[in-house]
Amino acid sequence: MSKLILIYASWIGGLLGVSGQITKPEDAPRPISPEASAAMVELPEGFRLELVASEPLVRQPSAVCFDESGRLFVTELHGYNMEGQFDIEELNKTGELDRVVRRISANEEAVRKAEETQVGSVKLLKDTDGDGVMDEAITWAENLPVGMGICPALGGVIVVCSPHIIFLADRDGDDRADFRETLFTGFNTGVIERRINCPQWGPDNWIYVDGGQGGRISGPRLSAPVDLPRTGFRFKPDGSVIEPVSGHTGTYGFTFNAAGDRFVISTSSPAIQVAPIPWRYLGRNQDIALSASSRRSTNYNRSYPISEPHPWRSKRATDPGFSKY
Repeated sequence: MSKLILIYASWIGGLLGVSGQITKPEDAPRPISPEASAAMVELPEGFRLELVASEPLVRQPSAVCFDESGRLFVTELHGYNMEGQFDIEELNKTGELDRVVRRISANEEAVRKAEETQVGSVKLLKDTDGDGVMDEAITWAENLPVGMGICPALGGVIVVCSPHIIFLADRDGDDRADFRETLFTGFNTGVIERRINCPQWGPDNWIYVDGGQGGRISGPRLSAPVDLPRTGFRFKPDGSVIEPVSGHTGTYGFTFNAAGDRFVISTSSPAIQVAPIPWRYLGRNQDIALSASSRRSTNYNRSYPISEPHPWRSKRATDPGFSKY
């Protein structure tokens, strides 16, 4: 999938100045402390929110999990969306950036530079004084593809990081992952936010993953490659089996209820969706034609955020060029 960036030059800050440079916006919200940010969250009755870890202990986190010993692991995603940044930097140097709202592909050099900076890591967080707040971070594993999910398994953790799913473990007890094995590989990548993500144990003792773009999957314990369509999938933690499941998450997140029903979401349709029929029943009929294996489980399709939108979103919404786009 080609990397794409959106150019909304007509409403950015002071717009094009000398040599085509874009001035930095002055109306962006100022950062606040993690404690102040947590205090602003409104919770339903019966829920409580506690700050466990924040910068500088973690940086650009993408997922968390606790293992069977109660240890907290965090995946970090570094270099997100850098292809757009590199592309705009080059346009600024030449003064070619214009005021037209349009969608363009980042050039090949920008994509290449971005891929060099996009890496993943896993940190082990510790609470050394027993107050419930993490105060020590150990780089448990690094130099991974960008990780979009992590779950405990077999005395270690499994990280989903397209094009791989990798098992990591600390065999010698030094708080570093000294064992690394690629369980599966071959997942299509595409833009980062639409890659495989959110691995979690299902009620059937398989690990479920969603958000994928499909691919021809191979692994050291598979008897033959498996062709995955663009849907969710599940696998055995030892890497011996992988297979598609019904329902596809548009970007990130899914869950199960107590009965084992699987629910997914989509960014274009914020209402919860349910995958009512297992893939094994749909897949055995080669003549069936389905546009989707999930259906909306509610009678609404709108959400209403309580926070103010970022200024650039408001400006984009009122820009006539964006409306045409």
